[in-house]
Amino acid sequence: LVGAFGWSNVGRSFDAAKARYESERLFVDAFLARARRRPLLPDTSEQTLSGLYAGFLQDREDLKVEAYALLKRDGGLAAGELGGLSRSRIPTYGGRLLWAPGAGLRMALEAAWQTGERGPDRHRADAQSLRVTWILPSEAGISLGAEWNRASGDEDPTDGRSGSFDNLFPTNHNKYGLMDYHNWSNLREVKLFGSIQVREGLRLEAEVHDFRLDSPTAPWTAAGGALMGRDLTGASGARVGREVDLSISGGFKTRPSVKWLAGVSHYDPGAFAKAVRGPDPSRLAYLQVALAY
Repeated sequence: LVGAFGWSNVGRSFDAAKARYESERLFVDAFLARARRRPLLPDTSEQTLSGLYAGFLQDREDLKVEAYALLKRDGGLAAGELGGLSRSRIPTYGGRLLWAPGAGLRMALEAAWQTGERGPDRHRADAQSLRVTWILPSEAGISLGAEWNRASGDEDPTDGRSGSFDNLFPTNHNKYGLMDYHNWSNLREVKLFGSIQVREGLRLEAEVHDFRLDSPTAPWTAAGGALMGRDLTGASGARVGREVDLSISGGFKTRPSVKWLAGVSHYDPGAFAKAVRGPDPSRLAYLQVALAY
């Protein structure tokens, strides 16, 4: 929900203040942030994000609980489904559970709910995420896992009520496929993933994603929130596509140290993507090298 969005050509920035209380078992952050005007992009009216974020059971290794209450205000005028213009005010309430029951199992569960107003429309939305990882007891560092993500989509574009989950200010690049075609809004995703440490300094990773819309009449939006396509009739169905990501990473403990990442991705469009963007698949190949002094 909140991140630096570092994979964008023009990252976002904030003027912000944060206060923290911290003890052995608990931390509580209170913050207020104002989004700054971004170069090379259209100017936007004032946006602010404020809230509380708390973590409990911080002295335990097997179980941690987090809770948050966030408030996004947008001074820009947004149009309603039935006409009219108004500012937006969207509170988000949620929590996370991190559990490590043993035997190499790790689980992360998150759920969030939204109320308020998006422009003149009443806003009600929700989202959930469940991730289970199994780290095998081997020297090869093998891990396998599955993840399920859902975020509500607006079911009726003409009823004057907003139902698509607002992803706020996220970093989505490594969450819903490396091609950045999806975010945590109007989404149903199932992901299978695995990785293996081939040798010291060399790791292979693979992910398979299946993407569907939560509502066939709501927008399909990319990682940064840009509109990818929409069918107001719902006739194109809900299946957006399937993505496969393969990557290899490594590094050298030299001075300066070197880290590198390379990979390929392939996206096969489903019925909805074919209808709104065409039948051609997408392919991505990349190489990244980082030096640290």
